[in-house]
Amino acid sequence: MVRNFIVMVIVLAIVFPAGISGRAEEKSRGYEVNSRELKLLLKGEKFQRRRAAVREFWGMVKSLATEKGINIFESRRILQESQREIYFLDTDENVIKKNNYSLRIRTKAERRRKKGYYEISLKYRSPDRAKASMADVNMTPGYRPEMVFEEDMSIDPGAPGGVKSVFSLRSRIKKMLNPVEATIGGFTEVFPVLGTLGLPPETKLEKVNDLTIMELKYTPGSLDFGDGIKAFVDIAVWYEWDGNIPLIAEFSYKHTVADHENLPPGAEKCVEFIKELAERVSEWTAGEQSKTSFTYGLDGGGDGD
Repeated sequence: MVRNFIVMVIVLAIVFPAGISGRAEEKSRGYEVNSRELKLLLKGEKFQRRRAAVREFWGMVKSLATEKGINIFESRRILQESQREIYFLDTDENVIKKNNYSLRIRTKAERRRKKGYYEISLKYRSPDRAKASMADVNMTPGYRPEMVFEEDMSIDPGAPGGVKSVFSLRSRIKKMLNPVEATIGGFTEVFPVLGTLGLPPETKLEKVNDLTIMELKYTPGSLDFGDGIKAFVDIAVWYEWDGNIPLIAEFSYKHTVADHENLPPGAEKCVEFIKELAERVSEWTAGEQSKTSFTYGLDGGGDGD
């Protein structure tokens, strides 16, 4: 009987080694892209009359979509808005940003008033997909974060008619309740990688540019590009908290990705749409940077990624 057991163990070792090493190989390859978001940054001054501007811009999107034969699904309440408080934390020399990370705190307005839970996320960004896929954004064991590996696409000013991609790997907890000490040491207890940046644990983290953003977001509908590529549209307008002058706005649409190496034709149609839209609404666009880089760039320190 013992001999039979030994034989069985040997057989199992021969038959199943690929399954064990396969998991290790999967980890070594990093994460696979699971979503794609296409973005246009828009001038804040165009949104002085916010609701009218959202309606006008969405009308231009629908007009182009109709011309291109793209199916439009419109929300019954296109002007229904959600409000969130957003700020980014970094050292006084922006060491987190210089290491291609961003640390964001976000709270829905109703939770802010009730002093309820908030959202915390760490994101790594790079134009190098392989590098981004292997970035360490892990949370301390015990947390159960949502992991997203996304391709962000925007108009490339250096290549007329072209787009550029930046890949971002993000871990996020949507329902964080306990406060975290605003130091490198405090946040290292949540995201251990922050302890590898060469900073003393007591290093303070401050709001980037002392800025708290009020975001008003609209979800007017979705666009169906065919081949299973259905993209959900957002229009977000950013204000300084308690301010009434819009700083910046963004139009974006996002779709899920099943296999980034073998995207269907509808995905290319999705990219062509953002190119043509950028040309049509050129008076509205505000450049190629992200909202995060805009926040850092208010003091001239943005890098435009």
